[in-house]
Amino acid sequence: MGKQLEVDFVANQGSRRIYSQSAFRLPDEEKLRQEKASLLAIRDAFKKLIIVGHPIKATYDQDGIYYMSIFDFLLKSDSLLW
Repeated sequence: MGKQLEVDFVANQGSRRIYSQSAFRLPDEEKLRQEKASLLAIRDAFKKLIIVGHPIKATYDQDGIYYMSIFDFLLKSDSLLW
């Protein structure tokens, strides 16, 4: 049997959906691959997000996954309008 993948959170509002993974840290490429695997397995056009527990500059990666800190996610009222 193959490895089971899961997404931490799925948020729906009307026709909008956001898939999100949460990670305290992304210390190396292996941890990054682990967190991204579930999101990359989803083959739709909805937004995909990784929230990390330390300050980072919010940015997209080459796969279209958006990264932001937990601080921005919780404290900025427009954090999900990217």
